[in-house]
Amino acid sequence: PTLGSWKAADVHRRDVLGLLDGIVARGAPVQANRVLAILRKTYNWAISRELVEHSPCAQVGRPTVEHERERFLSEDEIRRFLLGLSNPDLEHVSQTTRHALRFQLATGCRPGEAAGATWQEFDLQAAVWTLPAARSKTGHAHTLPLSAFALQILDDAHKLYPFSVVAFPRHDGTTPLSAWTVGSELRGALAKREIAHFTAHDLRRSCATHLASLGHSRVVISRVLGHALPG
Repeated sequence: PTLGSWKAADVHRRDVLGLLDGIVARGAPVQANRVLAILRKTYNWAISRELVEHSPCAQVGRPTVEHERERFLSEDEIRRFLLGLSNPDLEHVSQTTRHALRFQLATGCRPGEAAGATWQEFDLQAAVWTLPAARSKTGHAHTLPLSAFALQILDDAHKLYPFSVVAFPRHDGTTPLSAWTVGSELRGALAKREIAHFTAHDLRRSCATHLASLGHSRVVISRVLGHALPG
């Protein structure tokens, strides 16, 4: 919205810096990094096509240094979290969101992958979930075996909305949850359970961490998480 109506050649380095400074000032420094990356890629493409001669992103450094997140839930935190999701006092956390959060922990999937899951993706008899390439971050279909824990979660979710085509629908029973809704309701759940802050994505890291503690190899864990493996 800031630069969208400008001519590409009219944008200068000071304009890019001002844009990034404004994003940082509103408390979104990582988002500023992403905006710079998109601008830089756009201008590099335009230069390669001889649509512009110079990039206003040249010599503009990333606004913030990013640190890899390391948060994962301990065994005690997982126990308290799952017990908390069964508590009827969490009136502001929908049953569908509770199922989606449990499912993320059970499978190690990304929040958006769980939120957008449809029943067509599941073969419950064979106990596998095939995430189509169109919904996979790697662009490749991902088939994941489902544990008894994951199957029970899906069974509970299906009983809640038996006629829905999506596994974790909104209150209307037809449209899928959004990852944003899951994250927002999770923050409310944590306040009730007095558990240190974590995000829905940290459930994925928790799954991977505890798989490693059980002695599973990095290759197996990467396959569970759906990472693209070289070769």
